[in-house]
Amino acid sequence: AKLEKIAIFPINAFGVMNDRVMAPVGKKTHLMAIGTLSDHTTLKLNSSVTWKSEDEQIAIVSNQGEITPKKMGKINITATKDGISETLKFEVIHAKIAKIMIEPDNKIETPLGREIELTVSGILTDGRKVGNLATHIRLLPTNAATMRYEIGKPPVLVPVTPGEATVTATVDGHIATSSITITPEVLERIIITPEKPSVPLYGTIQLTAKGVFSNSNEPKDITNVAWDTTSRFGIVALDNKGKVTLLKDGDTNIIATKNSIQSTVTITSEDKLASISFPKKGYYIEKGKSGKPLEVIGTTQSGKQILLPNSSLKFHSNDSKVASVINGRITNPRQGSVTITAIYELWSDKGRKLLRAQMRFTCIEHVYSVTCRIPKPSR
Repeated sequence: AKLEKIAIFPINAFGVMNDRVMAPVGKKTHLMAIGTLSDHTTLKLNSSVTWKSEDEQIAIVSNQGEITPKKMGKINITATKDGISETLKFEVIHAKIAKIMIEPDNKIETPLGREIELTVSGILTDGRKVGNLATHIRLLPTNAATMRYEIGKPPVLVPVTPGEATVTATVDGHIATSSITITPEVLERIIITPEKPSVPLYGTIQLTAKGVFSNSNEPKDITNVAWDTTSRFGIVALDNKGKVTLLKDGDTNIIATKNSIQSTVTITSEDKLASISFPKKGYYIEKGKSGKPLEVIGTTQSGKQILLPNSSLKFHSNDSKVASVINGRITNPRQGSVTITAIYELWSDKGRKLLRAQMRFTCIEHVYSVTCRIPKPSR
């Protein structure tokens, strides 16, 4: 039997109108070629016919009769075998929705109090993604959540109690489903009080931390808060309860952390030091004797004077062979004179500033005592 006629049938066409097969851009369409033989039998010919697209910029066709639409337009698809041909009218139309999904995710987890705005996105047949598709998102019966709808706005899922919920959406026959797990309330932020703490030098302040949870804007007491400081220069002493003592004049951050949530406040000096000075400009000591601890006075911006602990100062001698300062005392004195410099480091957000004071130190060989007697006047 010989081939007498070929017929072409679309297998999964998007639609047919006026004998023209239609498919959106990117949506592959399969064609089947059926041959009629001289003995009136039929035979599937897909792999044995030659397929041809009239314009491959609009659509291409494989050796198996699979059409890949590339851009909008109208063409003819031809199947040929043994000199027998048949033509199919084919039209590529604009891309259509291939699937939809509920955003933000198909599996959503949210704590009590944290509402979720739900939208529907789609993937087109050409691979592009489109968002905010107009549709109605429906909540299946549950006690865990409710839905809030407002005209012109995406629907909002409102958690009610810990549990499970399911929402569905339908667009052009495509269905999307999303499962939602509602968990107990979670800590969202920490509030440290006072918000702008200031402390006098060597003064102490107690910081407190309260938590704001997902289901309430009212701060609540929280426990197991970890306290830390960004200071690398020993500006403050901080205990595990949030008690802060200002050891050096300067600014530093205090951090409260719980469940990976952090909050920070900046501790500032209430009355910053403006200068430092020695009470005496000169100091004498007898050779071979130890000196008293040096005293350095700090003067604040308001004029208040503070005796600074020697541990907060650095001392420098311009001639360590004559004398040096160790632990705030002049040591190893030998006869001669040196200049002792006291240095105080002041830290702020602008960096480090050094306050200096100088005193002349003299080591003498001996200290002599002289007694003077005044004669009594004669009568």
